[in-house]
Amino acid sequence: MALFFLLKWAELCLYSSGTSAMKQSLRILLLEDPEYDQGEILSALDCPALNLNLFRSNELNDCLAALRDFSPDLVLASFSKPESAGYQVFLLLKNLPDPTVFIGITSIEFEQESIKLLEDGAADCLFRDRLTRLPFAIRRAMETKRLQKQEKNALNSILKKGQRIGQLLQNVPSAVALLTGPDHVVQFANSFYQQLTGKEEIVNKPLREVYTGPEHQFIIQVADQAYKNGETFIDKEVFIELEQGLNGDPLLTSLYINFTMQPLLDGRGAVESLLIFGIDVTEQVLARKETERVYQEIDKLFDAVNEGFFLRDIRKDKYIQLSVGCPKIYGYTIAEFEQNSNLWYEVILEEDRYIAHRDSDLLLKGEQVKSQYRILHKDKGLRWIEVKAVPTFLDGELITVDGVVSDITSLKIADETLKKSEANLQTLLDHTDAAYILTDHQLKIVSYSQKASDIAEFRGFPKPFEGTHVFNYFVEQKRSKLEKIVEEVRSGKTVFYEIKVTEKNDVEKWYAMKWIGINDAAQNNWGFILSIRDITRRKKLADQQNQITSELIRRNKDLEQFTYVVSHNLRAPVANIIGLSELMHSMGLDKSGSPELLEGLRTSVRNLDTVIKDLNYILQSKKDAPESIKEPVDLRILVEEIKQSISHLVKKEQMTFEYDMEVSETYTVRGYIHSIFYNLILNSLKYRSPNHPPCLMIKTYQTGKLLNLIFKDNGKGIDMDKYGNQLFGLYKRFDTDVEGKGMGLFMVKTQIEDLGGSIQVQSEPEKGTTFHIVLPINIPG
Repeated sequence: MALFFLLKWAELCLYSSGTSAMKQSLRILLLEDPEYDQGEILSALDCPALNLNLFRSNELNDCLAALRDFSPDLVLASFSKPESAGYQVFLLLKNLPDPTVFIGITSIEFEQESIKLLEDGAADCLFRDRLTRLPFAIRRAMETKRLQKQEKNALNSILKKGQRIGQLLQNVPSAVALLTGPDHVVQFANSFYQQLTGKEEIVNKPLREVYTGPEHQFIIQVADQAYKNGETFIDKEVFIELEQGLNGDPLLTSLYINFTMQPLLDGRGAVESLLIFGIDVTEQVLARKETERVYQEIDKLFDAVNEGFFLRDIRKDKYIQLSVGCPKIYGYTIAEFEQNSNLWYEVILEEDRYIAHRDSDLLLKGEQVKSQYRILHKDKGLRWIEVKAVPTFLDGELITVDGVVSDITSLKIADETLKKSEANLQTLLDHTDAAYILTDHQLKIVSYSQKASDIAEFRGFPKPFEGTHVFNYFVEQKRSKLEKIVEEVRSGKTVFYEIKVTEKNDVEKWYAMKWIGINDAAQNNWGFILSIRDITRRKKLADQQNQITSELIRRNKDLEQFTYVVSHNLRAPVANIIGLSELMHSMGLDKSGSPELLEGLRTSVRNLDTVIKDLNYILQSKKDAPESIKEPVDLRILVEEIKQSISHLVKKEQMTFEYDMEVSETYTVRGYIHSIFYNLILNSLKYRSPNHPPCLMIKTYQTGKLLNLIFKDNGKGIDMDKYGNQLFGLYKRFDTDVEGKGMGLFMVKTQIEDLGGSIQVQSEPEKGTTFHIVLPINIPG
């Protein structure tokens, strides 16, 4: 029982010492070489995770005294060749019974010396240009030291007692086994060790029966050797794979164990048994391997990128540090750079050397620089490089320049190729008859043609420029519609439509708009192309053609009307005249029949004259071009003039008028609008209802660019089902009780259409009639 509690106490002590080591200050002796000291080691040690008590030394004698008086936990020393001070300190520490942890710092050119130090027992070696992992290396080295001490203390505790621990060691989180005799019979094995063997029962069995596979025979050989010569065998980070997993945990199938096989001596000094002790270091090994993997990836990254790092001593005109990337970029070795400190300048193309001169002046002023220029590679090839440099001053004097140099040749070539492609594309776009705007997926303008700039300026918008939202060049009211269009394009559609807009100075323009989506190889939307084509001329030609077609159709209808008039209204009086003349010729003139025949002849001639005058009036009204005689017309005054001209009829029939005239003035053909108003007012009077006095309501209002005229009366009304198709025909009359010739509504419709308008009628018998006239609003000028 005493041994059990002693072991537990030892474990607690080891645990406490391991955890408290991270909290207590770590004593580090730093031996730096003044020739290489640029403060990079101190910068790397400036880490919140390290609680340091640092002693610095530049001389070997001071360092040896500090080893005695300062008692460092770790020695961090700069070294180069074997005769350097740092290397000598390592050799001294190596031969001590309990050597202090040693980490070396060197440059890449002393890589072979660093490998030799590692082989001889140094905890780690780092290069000066890769000190980022120095804090981790210190922590790892101290943890390794702590584990070694823990193993040693545990073994010593067991060896001092020299008794079997039996079942009490079953719960120890380490593998423990005791072998006796030359056959190495297993006298004791805790659960941990037994699981490592993969056997269910191994106690009282010789080792050769426990390990039967050929891959395990080295264990028996090691046991034979230890039993024979009494030397302790240590094997670190032995990889063991378990089928079932440690303690049945499927996640613990792969383990790393530090094994120690310690011979136990009897009173005569002869080997009595072998103690096998294994510590699970899986977590530490995996952590270290992951860290190593990360640093390997970092190293690969540095090797892959075309970048080099340099530190230049300005006062001594030499390089303090050059990374391996510099030879890769320039083609010259580090030795060649060190032999010729001006080599970096000599390889610059002569026409670009002014950039280097400018940078030198800026560095002397304490400014950081970033420049690009061309160099001649050692292979005589041309390279583009980018240099970033930072100056360091001491007492107002420039002492060092620290910088990064990058090979940007590929970027420059790609950039030049892209610029040429963009220039070719821009030239192509600028010489097409359409405007083009290219945007990204957020509708921010990436590029545009000159015609797009011209259209934007013509429409009163600022010229487009990269980075602005394309919606800024559309009126606010259109943006909700544009958002729907963009969503359609995102879904893979190409959207085409035409718009009519009023530009600055009230100029009307037509544009054909086309939205096309741009997708990458994965069909993800990258952006949009907006094509804008001015189709105003085409639209005007189409409108002119439509007007001509409409005019031809209307004239054809008029011709049909005239044909009807000629065939009916002219033929009847002419036939009468012919018949009467033939009768008079055949009968001769006598006193009894002459007056009657002459009266009939006169009547037929008068009818013929009336029809000819009507036709002449219609033709004359169509002959005048309405566009050439437009003028401002006050509609209220116009109505009053018409009322005055027929005042006797208005008073006689007690006719009343109502007005709702939102628009009181229009720019049009006065004669036409007078005739339209006159005929419709007179019609309301003529076709009044016998049951009540006539009343006419005249209303005007504007919708868009159209003038609306409403004439609503309370007269007899018209049976539209019966007469609707003939209402505006020439000489069409449907109420013979009222005097008339059937020309009024014909002239109204004709003149409205000549003005570019239209007329509609709503009417029912005994419910009055409403005429709705729509005319375009003309602008003077």
